[in-house]
Amino acid sequence: MASAAGKAAKRLVVRFDKKMALDPVLTGRPPLYESPRPWWIKYSWLFAGASLFSSFTMAEASWTQWKRAADPSDPEDAKTGEEWLPQPTWMRAGLGGFQICAGLGLTALIIALQSRVVRRIRVLPPGTAPTLGNGAEKRLLIQSALDYSRASLVPFSAARLYPGRDETELVINADGFRGNLWLGTKKAVVDGESGKTPGEVREALMAVWGIKKGDPVQIPSASSASSKSAT
Repeated sequence: MASAAGKAAKRLVVRFDKKMALDPVLTGRPPLYESPRPWWIKYSWLFAGASLFSSFTMAEASWTQWKRAADPSDPEDAKTGEEWLPQPTWMRAGLGGFQICAGLGLTALIIALQSRVVRRIRVLPPGTAPTLGNGAEKRLLIQSALDYSRASLVPFSAARLYPGRDETELVINADGFRGNLWLGTKKAVVDGESGKTPGEVREALMAVWGIKKGDPVQIPSASSASSKSAT
C-alpha cells in the first residue's frame, strides 16, 4: 500500500501509490487542514534557479574579468605587454568559490523553507490504515509544500500545536522534524469547510488539540521556550 522511505524518531515518511490514493480512509473524509501554497513558494524554483545562475555567472566573471593594472616597473608584467592582467589565482578562486557557495546556500535555504510550510494534514483515527506504521493510535499525515507524492506520518501525541505570531499562523512542533512547521490560516480549509476567517481557522485547529482561549502554552524555539496565551 505504501513503502517507508525513511524513519526518524517517531516520524515515518510514506510514499503515495495508486492504492493509497484510493484508500477510503484518505478519501472518505476531507483533510483536517488544507491550504494553498504561499505565493513565494509558487516561484521558489524560479528563485532557486536564479540564485544558482547568478552565483555561477558572478564566479565566472570573477575568474575571467577580475584584473589589475600592469606595473611597468615589474619585469614579469612588462614581459606580457598587456595593460591589464588577471588578479592572482588564489584571489580569483577564493572570490569565485565564495560566490558559488553563497548561491548553493541560498538555494538550499529556499528548499528547506518549503519543507517547513504545511500544505495538508489528514487525521487517521485509531485502528485505521494499519499498514502505515502503528495503526493502534491516532495519527497525523502531514504534507509540506515540498511534498507531492509523499507525506510524513506521526502519532497525534507526538505533534504539538502552538499559536503563531498572530491569527494568520500556527506552529506545529512534531517529533522527527528539525525545527517547527508553519501553518497559514488565510484561505485555509478545515474539515472541508472553506470561507473561514483566519481567526476561525485558528480556533478550529486549536480545538482539535484541546487548546482554549487564554490557555498558557510553551512555544519551543531554537534557543529557549517562550510562554504565550492562546488568543
